Amino acid sequence: MKKIVMVLLLTILFSTIMVDADAAVLASGSYKSVNVYVFTEEDCKDCAKQISYIEELKEDNSSIIINEISVDDNKDLYATVKETLKIKSKKLPLVVIGSNYFTGSNKELKKAINAYYDSEDSCDVVSTIKQKGDVNKCIKTNDGIYKQVNNIPIIVTITLVIAIVVGLIILVIVKKREN
Repeated sequence: MKKIVMVLLLTILFSTIMVDADAAVLASGSYKSVNVYVFTEEDCKDCAKQISYIEELKEDNSSIIINEISVDDNKDLYATVKETLKIKSKKLPLVVIGSNYFTGSNKELKKAINAYYDSEDSCDVVSTIKQKGDVNKCIKTNDGIYKQVNNIPIIVTITLVIAIVVGLIILVIVKKREN
């Protein structure tokens, strides 16, 4: 009986540690990659330069994911992104990172990528639109940053269920060995 109690206590302790670790990793943004969407046109000279510069940045930072999107082939997506983010400029290339955009210089782009890591902007607006998702699930805060609805409670629940199942399996194995 002591072994059963010990196994149950260890299972509870293990599940608590797993839940805390999952929440800490998610909260820290350790898995955070940067989707850099670059809207381009075939005749755009600056577009090729911008893509080239982002590729240089990617050499130093493997978490950058470059998504080049042709405006000619994706007019609806381009229009929806501009409307969602209230972009009035027609200048290309248009670079979108999270819920922020700009059409500026390379220095501004590098700063924007670095700022994305430090920010709590966790809503990939372009990806949400591409997947026909509801951008309204991205909560726009007073500072203008979109935040994705948090899925940590779901992850915590799944982790707890897995820990309980593992604990029950261990319990059954211990019980069989006693017999």
